[in-house]
Amino acid sequence: MYKTDLFGPADINRAGLCIGCGSCVVQAGSPAVEMNFDVYGELKPHAPKEWLNERSASFSRTCPFSNAALNEDQLAAELFPATSSHNLSIGHFQTAYVGYAAEDDFRMQGSSGGMVTWVATELLRKGLIDGVAHVIATKDPVSEGRYFTYRISRTEAEVREGAKSRYYPIELSQVLKDIRDTPGRYAVVGIPCFIKAVQLLRREDPVYRERIRYTLGLFCGHMKSARLVESFAWQMKVPVHDIRQVEFRHKDPDRPAYWYNAMLTLHDGSRVNKDWRYMADGDFGAGFFMNSACNFCEDVVAETADISFGDAWGKPYALDGRGTNVLVVRSQVIEQLLSAPRGQLPPLRPFPLSASLFFFDRFRSFSRNMHLSTYVRTPRSCFR
Repeated sequence: MYKTDLFGPADINRAGLCIGCGSCVVQAGSPAVEMNFDVYGELKPHAPKEWLNERSASFSRTCPFSNAALNEDQLAAELFPATSSHNLSIGHFQTAYVGYAAEDDFRMQGSSGGMVTWVATELLRKGLIDGVAHVIATKDPVSEGRYFTYRISRTEAEVREGAKSRYYPIELSQVLKDIRDTPGRYAVVGIPCFIKAVQLLRREDPVYRERIRYTLGLFCGHMKSARLVESFAWQMKVPVHDIRQVEFRHKDPDRPAYWYNAMLTLHDGSRVNKDWRYMADGDFGAGFFMNSACNFCEDVVAETADISFGDAWGKPYALDGRGTNVLVVRSQVIEQLLSAPRGQLPPLRPFPLSASLFFFDRFRSFSRNMHLSTYVRTPRSCFR
């Protein structure tokens, strides 16, 4: 590694490349280094200047937006050498499916087809893991200072509390610390850059390599700041401090799945809701409250995850308000889990690559970020 390839947290932040994953904070192992919101409502490392300015080889190798870290193609080639297919748009993969969780009410509890929660639950039920690191709603957002946070869940009931999409800043430092402190086998659910951070950390640290057994990736257009909730509150004419719970995609089976509806539950138990399309920032792909690092990311589909999940936005699936998932599978173990007989439950439908690309191209961010691919992974000029 050349000396010019050494970076520190301040370099990444100054270049607008810090996504706020928290990987650097857990590696610091110091109470003086922590993740907090900045003035823009984004999570960033807060620490003494000496730590922020320190450039090191380990940080440079493990920050997901560092130019010295392996990129998604390199990581996936290491992680999934047995995969049968590769495509510029979705990376290495074994199979692709479209479908939903037919068991119980997994589908109705989720924002899409319920498959993320179902796969995480199934890994737990099969005894393949001891816990799932995923995002849940906080019990008291006023005292906790945020509406959502990562947690390790160890029962099916706890895992199912993590259903639904969360367009809100979260970070991994505490759950990664818990994984390091508590022996066991874990699965981590996260957006593409968070999964990349986990995989880079697994390469660096044998403890994480042994304990994090599975990664479940979520298709991602971009990371929103906490200001999105404030904006929704203003447009629904409720004080932000009165909000107890945020549901970004309230599900209505009688409406098309792509008609997002935001619902806010207040402390007095009342609820207000409004369709995204009637709000000033309701076009997700327009990039309101987007973290600047997302402009330099071309991984929309979590290329380094064992399995990735998204919404099936193509017809006829997008018209079904109950929700339908697209799945991209890279792990042989998870492929076997999905293909196992499930009694009378309808099977997932395999579909060819051409069809899968149709769904992915519905993401405006996918097209935007692929346009940037000429300049990234990651431009050295950003660090000047």
